[in-house]
Amino acid sequence: MSQRVIVRFGVVWAVRDLGDRVGSISQGEIRAVRGRGMEVICGLRLTDTEGPCVPVAGKLISNIGHDGQMLWQDDFAVPLNRNIPIVQGA
Repeated sequence: MSQRVIVRFGVVWAVRDLGDRVGSISQGEIRAVRGRGMEVICGLRLTDTEGPCVPVAGKLISNIGHDGQMLWQDDFAVPLNRNIPIVQGA
């Protein structure tokens, strides 16, 4: 027997510009990092999945810190078939 399951996972992107402690550069760079990263993840076809990874949500998880670093998380979903073995006599 098989069951269709939607698997969700998150990716955390970290950006830090060593020369910019106020984070003005990081704010622009996070867009580029996320854009390219999402292209790669959404282009993957993982083993045993029924389709590509799809972005479902994103959020800032850390404001710009004292060192100019910021963290962003994007969540993805991917459908797969989970095979459930049937045990006779159980």
